[in-house]
Amino acid sequence: TNKLQLPTVCLITSLVFSLVGCAPTTNTSALETKLDELSTKVSALEAQSTAQQQQMQYLQDMTAIQKLQAQYVHSLFTQRYESIPALYAQNNPDVSVEFSDSGLFKGIESVRKLYFAHGGQSLY
Repeated sequence: TNKLQLPTVCLITSLVFSLVGCAPTTNTSALETKLDELSTKVSALEAQSTAQQQQMQYLQDMTAIQKLQAQYVHSLFTQRYESIPALYAQNNPDVSVEFSDSGLFKGIESVRKLYFAHGGQSLY
């Protein structure tokens, strides 16, 4: 909404001035009514814009997640295990991997060691 506020104010102001300039005999209540109508429309457009921005962000996030999953699966199927640790959160100290038969690997260095240790061996 911050991006639309200044242009919105300018638009409403110019509309009010143009209405006043074109119709000097127009009463104040008619101008206020028109201003309220315009303000309501602007608020609705701002809300719609915000909703669309949120929807676009959601779709971008979903696409990024799908690409990450595809990279992971591709690395597993092609047995390029050394490329998998780069897909994990590098700056998150709580990053971990758990395999039911291998245990829990906490921290990015532990995750790297897990995948590099399996160099040419199947993880499953």
